[in-house]
Amino acid sequence: MCAPDFNPILKLLGGRIRPLGLARALPAYLRWRGRRDACLIIMGVERGYQGRGIMRALLARLVVALRAGGYRALTVTWISEQKPAPRASILALGAHPYHRLTLHEAPISTLLESEP
Repeated sequence: MCAPDFNPILKLLGGRIRPLGLARALPAYLRWRGRRDACLIIMGVERGYQGRGIMRALLARLVVALRAGGYRALTVTWISEQKPAPRASILALGAHPYHRLTLHEAPISTLLESEP
C-alpha cells in the first residue's frame, strides 16, 4: 500500500490529530500539499510466490506510476533487517537506508517495577 507521505504534517502536529492542532496545521498543510512525496507503507508477496522477482516487478511498476503522477520521492517503512529479500528489492531500486528504528519489548508484569 502506497500513499502520499503525511509524516511532515504529523510531525508538525506532534503526532496528535486534534481539532485545534488541525487548525494550527492548516497553513502548513496548504504549503505542503504541493509536495509530491509518497510513502510505501506495506508490501509483500504471498509465501508460495516469493523468490520469483514479483516484488521487484511490482516495485518497478510503482516507480513508473509515481513518476507519471508527478511524485518526486518515495519513502519505504518497516523493512526488517532479518528479511533480506524485501531489503534487496528496495536496494535494487537504488534506495538507501537513512533511519534506523529499534523495537523494545518486556513482559507487562515487569514494567514499572523500578523507575528509570
